[in-house]
Amino acid sequence: MVPYCAEDIETGWLLHKKLEKQVIANEQVKLVETDSQLGRVVATCMNRGLRLNLPAARALAEEFGAALKVSAYALFEALGHHVDFASNTKVFGLLYGTLRLPMHADLEKEGSVDDDVLTWMESLPQVTASPRLATIIRALQECREYTKLKNTYLLPWIYEHAKEGVLYTNLNTRVARTRRFTSSEPNLQNIPVRTTLGRRLRQLFISREGFTTYSMDESQAEYRAFAHYSQDAGLLAAYRSGRKADLH
Repeated sequence: MVPYCAEDIETGWLLHKKLEKQVIANEQVKLVETDSQLGRVVATCMNRGLRLNLPAARALAEEFGAALKVSAYALFEALGHHVDFASNTKVFGLLYGTLRLPMHADLEKEGSVDDDVLTWMESLPQVTASPRLATIIRALQECREYTKLKNTYLLPWIYEHAKEGVLYTNLNTRVARTRRFTSSEPNLQNIPVRTTLGRRLRQLFISREGFTTYSMDESQAEYRAFAHYSQDAGLLAAYRSGRKADLH
């Protein structure tokens, strides 16, 4: 191990000396210094981690598990047989093959069913007029949401990632091409927020004594930078038209 580690360090030093000349030549010293400062902040965040209320997380996992059984039984009662609600293929076949419901325009070639489609189906006349169909759609939604929240988030947090009530994630600054932060192992940037159940997951994160936890979203940050530096009339007009302007 010693020769390998020594070689690793030497290679890093040689690379540093080579790149240093390029940085100076391209007048990027300030950029490198800023990036280095950012790296120290990110390392501190990763080493500190996020406090997780483990007892509450375990209780919520049990609650979601029990609710999943109720919803799965309701689905079985309405259908008269079991269906693998976790399989897009099975759900696709059930909705468009067995039940012959109209296909959502965005799914004609996708072969998948997400929550937006199920929500759309809830408002279909043939569904609202049929208690059986309404029960099937609602039970499918509940089964899929409970399964995802429990298996994708809660159980991995509790049994794989949480150490003494702290979740440690990797904050990546060089993965996304736009240099956005990404989070991995576990990903703490994709916790659901649109649903009531999803928001309950966010409530599991607690502050250390003397600290306050808050969340923020830099809405369309890149586009705002484009507008500021370009002073493009179209971009500026779009933002000034209202706070909800979406330039994506």
